[in-house]
Amino acid sequence: MINGNESVTRSIGGNKGDMNMMYTKLRLTIKDVCHMLSVERDKLNKLVKTDPSFPRPIKEGASRQAAVYFDYNELVNWWEDQKQARYS
Repeated sequence: MINGNESVTRSIGGNKGDMNMMYTKLRLTIKDVCHMLSVERDKLNKLVKTDPSFPRPIKEGASRQAAVYFDYNELVNWWEDQKQARYS
């Protein structure tokens, strides 16, 4: 369900006549990733800790409360690798 996820892909502009371009967020929040993979936060944390092939989170800042993001392309590539491994 990576492609077509409403929280990841959005259109620009909301009024009639605005640009109808689509863009994809380059970095995703933990909430976005959970929604994208259809998992709970606990499962996402487990993937980060136990699966060495899972994309590493990117922390924005040095403080403990700094926002954490994941790279969209890394997640898509990881998912495609998981699908390929399933059929190998």
